[in-house]
Amino acid sequence: MRPPTLPLGCIAGWLTRRGCPSFAELIMSVTSGMLPLVGDQDEDASRQEQWARLQREFISNISNPGLRLEEMPRSSKDRCWWRCSNEGCDHEWPAALQFRTRRKPTGCPECSRRRNRVPGPGESLADVNPALAKQFRRNLSRPERGPDTLLPQAHDLCEWECEQGHLKPATVANLTNGRGCSDCSGQGRSFFECKVAALVEAASGLAVDLDYRLRLEGRRQDRFDLFLPELGLLIDLDPAWGHEGAASIARDTAKTEAAMAAGLDLVRIRERGLPPLLGAKWAPR
Repeated sequence: MRPPTLPLGCIAGWLTRRGCPSFAELIMSVTSGMLPLVGDQDEDASRQEQWARLQREFISNISNPGLRLEEMPRSSKDRCWWRCSNEGCDHEWPAALQFRTRRKPTGCPECSRRRNRVPGPGESLADVNPALAKQFRRNLSRPERGPDTLLPQAHDLCEWECEQGHLKPATVANLTNGRGCSDCSGQGRSFFECKVAALVEAASGLAVDLDYRLRLEGRRQDRFDLFLPELGLLIDLDPAWGHEGAASIARDTAKTEAAMAAGLDLVRIRERGLPPLLGAKWAPR
């Protein structure tokens, strides 16, 4: 049996039959602690920073006058007035609170307009940062825009090729602000993945490679969260927050199909509540 996708609990039995009985206890412990681990310190800090920004920018509730920000649920549909806290802006605009607290929140429309305008003489990415402009390959958000017509703080998602030949998508602003190639820096390894890898090594005595890369036929380089060389086993960890959307499911399915077609042993450990991939059956934890 080589299940392409399994819920967290039933993976233990399969791994036990692979000759790693200590995995059973390990995976069950990871199961109970998965959500706290996924919500690691970086994500918590980001949410706290986001809420602090909203507190600075909140002016008043349009839908329910007099209701304070602290009295509203973060999913509230109430329209509110906001004042941008970015230096030199102070623009005021109306927006529902739910749009400002979601995973990809909306921000100041005036700042967005400034970032996305066509740069004037000497303002473009090519003018300000020619070294970064050389790494530009294509604009995924607006294909017609390139280094000559992008501002350094633009939020366009583009494809870049670092000096080592790694192709990666990133926004112009992120790279301008110093976020380099994740392949070169090791930033592709989340706190959660590092924690699971450490637990696996401690419980089983097996070596675990993090952020394992393979180029499968007909695809660009794929990234697998964990690889156990002694078992020839690839493991992907699928928390709900990054794998629940339709695009994520399609991406995960295509990657799993390619791995199976190549004859690889791949297990996807998916958080309870996520749909199985490729019609795999779920088993109760």
